[in-house]
Amino acid sequence: MSVCNDTIRHLIKMGYKVDDNGNVFTPTGKVRNVDIDKKGYKRFSIEYKGTFRAISVHRVVAFQKYGEEAFKKEIQVRHKNGVCSDCTVGNILIGTASDNNMDKPEHVRKAVATKAAASLRKFTDSDIERIRELRKQGVKLNDIAEEYKVVKSTISYIINRRTYK
Repeated sequence: MSVCNDTIRHLIKMGYKVDDNGNVFTPTGKVRNVDIDKKGYKRFSIEYKGTFRAISVHRVVAFQKYGEEAFKKEIQVRHKNGVCSDCTVGNILIGTASDNNMDKPEHVRKAVATKAAASLRKFTDSDIERIRELRKQGVKLNDIAEEYKVVKSTISYIINRRTYK
């Protein structure tokens, strides 16, 4: 059992709730102040079992809306519009990691993928230019591959723009 999930269950039992607009209410009906964390998620702190815990508002909304289903191992809380500070009930869904990624705008998904791919690149842009130039000059694929310590097919893919387009 997750301490975070236990804390959320405890909050609900105590009478905390989040309304349809994403406002957090204490058991006495007061609006609870929330902060925005570094990643842009709304959260607030509460003492539970002698320790202050940071609670994400979207997780409370998900628990209110979906119950224990929101706490299943492979389930993530999603923001339908991709805006992580929007904790309105209509914007909160649950789903898989894949579902969650698809909620992000396309340009954000592409930026993340490009950054991840760049970290795995073996060749710099100037290497790619040089490989293509060497081939234009008639240098054999095997010779280029040997120079860069890769197999011939890798060089072929680069030259034919199957990779490093």
